Amino acid sequence: MDTFYEALTGFFWHLLPEAILLVCACIFFLAGTWVPKRDFYGAFALIALAAAGLCLWLIPAPEYVRDTGKAPQAAGLTALFSSPVVFDSLSFFVRALALAGGAV
Repeated sequence: MDTFYEALTGFFWHLLPEAILLVCACIFFLAGTWVPKRDFYGAFALIALAAAGLCLWLIPAPEYVRDTGKAPQAAGLTALFSSPVVFDSLSFFVRALALAGGAV
């Protein structure tokens, strides 16, 4: 597959944990207006954080993060200069740390 096309479209699955948290935050914002149940929202928030963490764990890293060959290096450079979001080892660490901090 073309690395430029992959760089522009291949990042959507990697944003699934953030999408889960965004949808849950919108639900909390809207539902909290009419139904004030603090314990329910706290439990649901932990479930949402666990679901986002599970997605982060199960979605494989991009090819340029997993391998160190010549082709993944070219894919990594293409993703760096043409993709709106770049995923590397540091970004995975920060995302996992943020999810763990939210659960505490």
